Amino acid sequence: MVDYSQHVSTRKTHQRERTPGRTDEVENSEGGFVFQVDDWKRLDRFLILGSEGGTFYISESNLTKENASATIRLIKEDGLRVVNTVVEVSTAGRAHKNDSALFVLAMCAKLGNEATRRLAYGVLPQIARTGTHLFQFANFVEAFGGWGAGTRRAISRWYNGKPSDKLAYQLLKYRQRDGWSHRDMLRLAHPIPKDEITDAIFKATVKPETIQSLVHENKLPRIYGGYAQAQSMAPDSKVVHDFGLSWEMLPTEWLKDEAVNKQLLLTMPLMATVRQLGKLSANGTIKPLSPETALVIERLTDQEQITRSKIHPMHYLLALKNYTAGQGFRGSLVWKTDSRIVAALNDGFYKSFSNVESTGKAFLLGIDVSSSMRSPTSGSNISCAEAAGAMAMVIARSEPNHYMHGFCSTGGRWSYRSPDQALDGFVDLGISSNDSLDSVMGKVQNRNFGGTDCSLPMLYASAKGLLVDTFIVLTDSATWAGNIKPAQALVSYRQTHNPNAKLVVVAMTGNRFSIADPNDAGMLDVVGFDANVLPVISEFSR
Repeated sequence: MVDYSQHVSTRKTHQRERTPGRTDEVENSEGGFVFQVDDWKRLDRFLILGSEGGTFYISESNLTKENASATIRLIKEDGLRVVNTVVEVSTAGRAHKNDSALFVLAMCAKLGNEATRRLAYGVLPQIARTGTHLFQFANFVEAFGGWGAGTRRAISRWYNGKPSDKLAYQLLKYRQRDGWSHRDMLRLAHPIPKDEITDAIFKATVKPETIQSLVHENKLPRIYGGYAQAQSMAPDSKVVHDFGLSWEMLPTEWLKDEAVNKQLLLTMPLMATVRQLGKLSANGTIKPLSPETALVIERLTDQEQITRSKIHPMHYLLALKNYTAGQGFRGSLVWKTDSRIVAALNDGFYKSFSNVESTGKAFLLGIDVSSSMRSPTSGSNISCAEAAGAMAMVIARSEPNHYMHGFCSTGGRWSYRSPDQALDGFVDLGISSNDSLDSVMGKVQNRNFGGTDCSLPMLYASAKGLLVDTFIVLTDSATWAGNIKPAQALVSYRQTHNPNAKLVVVAMTGNRFSIADPNDAGMLDVVGFDANVLPVISEFSR
């Protein structure tokens, strides 16, 4: 008797082949057949993860073009919804960078219909919250048709819509970036100042040589007086204190002064503190047992400040990666690390996620540690595998009833052919919920090799007889190496162990692929490093 089912089956199909009858499967970057997320889910991925640095298989340029094409389709379909999605993601602090939000907003402003353009320009101050953001928006607008009357009006409203003291702070702190300056912006937008103080601020920005005289005539906000003094005198911490000057407003020689740095630290926002830990350590501002170190530790772990600032978890993770290295990612700065600051960064990282109560469900977490996960996430120096390990820790700490392993495949050796062989590709990384984040990232990175087989978590649970309520797979969905599709493996597991078992796929890159079957209500796609991801996983699991 000939067994034709060994060649064609809808229940067990090699990942490099299309499942019979499934026209919705697409070929991923490694030749495996997976599902394609819809454009709205892809927009979420792009807004939260971006495309900077590309992925293991696709360049930044091509990935950005793919995301832009999907966004253009959405703008034509429902531009107002696109704008509202940008506002929700950006203002809620769900992404660690604002670049993608500004990029998409510029597309809406230039490529949408009249209602979309009007709304996009209207929400500009909510998305472009700093001078740097405004420069980025202007840069993106240039790529989609250049300045028009709508752009000039929107940027004019940005300047005139701020109270004079906050406008002055923005213009002095964020003076230029990406080839743009406020002088350029004002000359292009031609805003009519709303009052005499705003008029003086515009004049001081376009003609900096007039600042001294305008300060003398008492026409500018008070901070300009401190800024003018800082440009013309020796470092003086009292000037920094009296006028509330920030790091960016001071000449380079002032930033080498210990008293100035200590004064800056007293009023430094949480985000700036996280970003400047290395520099503050290198210049001696913070050192073991000092009051400044105690202040930094308190600030890094203050739940109220974390919540109010909407600092993204990724900023903590980047700071942890850079600080524990003892030297700058770029540049020549070196410093000695302090274990208490490392512990504070760990604590702050977990506090920066939305809190949830444990569901009491049984979770099996599979961290993709295959070769493709070596690529950096969101243009950082953190690999997708390291980021996946950190995300897994967040879930593990919120759900005590969990089992966590890494998985990869090395072709013939770890490809699935029998239940026993499936166990080889699902490996214990030696991670516990008590591990520090730097330890977790190190353990993940040390096992980062091999091909991708996202069916392994389900196959392992089946082979071992584990009772799992929710599988969590953290991956780039570049799966290709197994003899059964991940979605098929879950269906098989349901038939033999738990009919209500669910699958959550945590996307670690901004591509268009997913292993979750969109027609199965028990499978869900979420975006890795979405600051609000825990409540979504919790509710879905319940």
